[in-house]
Amino acid sequence: LTIVGDGANVGLLLSRDASGGSAGNHLFTGLEFKGSFSVACVYSIGSEVNRFYACRFENTSRDRGASAFVFANKNYAKVESAYASLPKGFVCNTELRLDACEFLVRGPASAGATGGGFVVQAMDGGNGYNINVVDSVFRCASPSGKAGKPAIVMDASERHICISNVEIGRASGRERG
Repeated sequence: LTIVGDGANVGLLLSRDASGGSAGNHLFTGLEFKGSFSVACVYSIGSEVNRFYACRFENTSRDRGASAFVFANKNYAKVESAYASLPKGFVCNTELRLDACEFLVRGPASAGATGGGFVVQAMDGGNGYNINVVDSVFRCASPSGKAGKPAIVMDASERHICISNVEIGRASGRERG
């Protein structure tokens, strides 16, 4: 399955509803996201136990905070859903696994922005734990030749984070797409 963005805010929104009840336990294999997403290809707000295998997250948005994948304990980007009310406060995130995935973000780094390849946001409380990023590749590019967005941003005090056998590099402009 390929999800193509053309100015959408997110490609896939994973979240609890406003009641805060547990939500998650998803398995995704071989998903591909490509195009322009102003927030992220995947935005996860307190959605628990999610696993992504051999997925590709390519965000070509030049927006300041745009990312490939955001794992958050609160709806910092203020996205909305047509299907359910999203949680207003902090919610718990548990168990995220990203195996053999590829993350590609384009656009310049911005002062104060949290955009990047894989972003963990749990800045003001709440918690998140058991984050595993394994056998994955991160590519960051800037059209201006200046510093690109960071590959991994941990804007939180998370617990049990494993980043193993990860390659981080600068995009060459020859990536598939």
